[in-house]
Amino acid sequence: MIPQLHFRLLTYETKRIDQTWGRLEHCDPYWRLYVNQHSGAYLEIFDGQYFIEPNRIHLIPAWVRLRCQNTKPLNHFYVHFDLIGLTGQVVRNIFTRPRCLSRQVRYEQVAKPLIDAAHSPDAPSLAVTMSVKSIVIQAMRDLFYELPQEQVEALDQLATGDHQFDSLIQYIDRHLSDRLDNQRLAEVSNMSKSHFIRRFHKAIGQTPAMYVLERRIARTAERLSFTNDSIERISEETGFSNRFYFTKVFKKIMGIPPARYRKAVR
Repeated sequence: MIPQLHFRLLTYETKRIDQTWGRLEHCDPYWRLYVNQHSGAYLEIFDGQYFIEPNRIHLIPAWVRLRCQNTKPLNHFYVHFDLIGLTGQVVRNIFTRPRCLSRQVRYEQVAKPLIDAAHSPDAPSLAVTMSVKSIVIQAMRDLFYELPQEQVEALDQLATGDHQFDSLIQYIDRHLSDRLDNQRLAEVSNMSKSHFIRRFHKAIGQTPAMYVLERRIARTAERLSFTNDSIERISEETGFSNRFYFTKVFKKIMGIPPARYRKAVR
């Protein structure tokens, strides 16, 4: 059975960045794709500075802690996207740092869908979105081809594993505000509770409870980043009983409380 990977675009833009870009350290549960027109921008990560070479595609995996820095104004194309099908545990084990893809690109060529849309208000938004998504999918394909052999083997093991939970993974993502305890998920999977927990952990690499919690935190981080919804509303609509509990869990996983995270990513 072929593993299912789903790419959900969160935001994309071409913009002019300067020395005010970023600054605050943070960690995101979603991926980023960057292409810059000129040199001058870099990321501060756990092992030093990662320079964003111009006219190259850079992929920043989810869960990498970073601080954005820039020394001069330049044109910046970015996409933030969620990759559903590779668990947070897999991503943290295999994709530990940003990667620069080997092929050369032109900033203007990659950013063309958004540049064209800016100059043509009648451009179909769905067509623009599909163009951007195709860039992301091609970049991820290139990334998989360029991985070191041990990482390729780890992904191949995942690809040949048990994928009976692919539909359940999608179900969880569509029902994060619902009751998603082990009993409910076992019922959806047509298994006994104990059998379900064992099979899920073996197939996914995380307990069902940890996986659900991680997806809920990922969704709250996305909404903190890209919406103006209140923290109370976000916590309620992603399955947390109250803001106090949500703040406690979010800080434990993300390292900072929700309000500070929202400030950092904006």
